[in-house]
Amino acid sequence: MEKKPATRLRNKNHPHDPASEKTAGKNTEWKFELLALSGFSLSGLFFIVSSIRNGDVLSLIGSVVWVVSCLFWMLPYKKHFSKESACRSGKRN
Repeated sequence: MEKKPATRLRNKNHPHDPASEKTAGKNTEWKFELLALSGFSLSGLFFIVSSIRNGDVLSLIGSVVWVVSCLFWMLPYKKHFSKESACRSGKRN
């Protein structure tokens, strides 16, 4: 009986594997969304500083709510960082 060469099982969802255009677009799309949310959070921090300097309590409350909401909005993106750190360390699912 002839032995077949061992084939490596591939995880098709691994980010470094070739993927279809649709999947490849989704792999980078979250990075742009996270960048935009970071910009919103940064602008909220500037508004917090401005409202403190001007003594505007209502703007301060609104800005804090804005920044906290942006941070909560960013939480689902944590899953992407755990995948990328696993890729860098050589671990695969």
